[in-house]
Amino acid sequence: MEQRFEHAALEQEIKQLAVEIKERGLAEKGKEGIRAVIQEKTGIPAAGSQSSQSASGSPNLPGYLAKEAPEVKLKVEKLLDMALHKGLKAAANEAKGTNPIVIDAFHDALADKLYAELKARGLIN
Repeated sequence: MEQRFEHAALEQEIKQLAVEIKERGLAEKGKEGIRAVIQEKTGIPAAGSQSSQSASGSPNLPGYLAKEAPEVKLKVEKLLDMALHKGLKAAANEAKGTNPIVIDAFHDALADKLYAELKARGLIN
């Protein structure tokens, strides 16, 4: 089941992200531009460009998590869900207390999801 962005707090954040990405000319950088903005907004560092292919069994997770423990994948999924329901900052604060692979995967998955959503809405090219 594909998650949609339907919560008021996140809707506002998406609009703000789109404006900031356009104002700073980051739309041309694609996902890397979005990763940079997410890093600034959440304080979650970007880990460099990882494979954005999905991990087996979950279209929401980066491919490099395929060999990680189920607990790691579940934590990333929970953080993504938290971002959808409570907003980016709440999820980012929760992520900061976890291990680096969870933080990296959350950042990458969030950037992928936001990029796709911004493109689908026509907010970026």
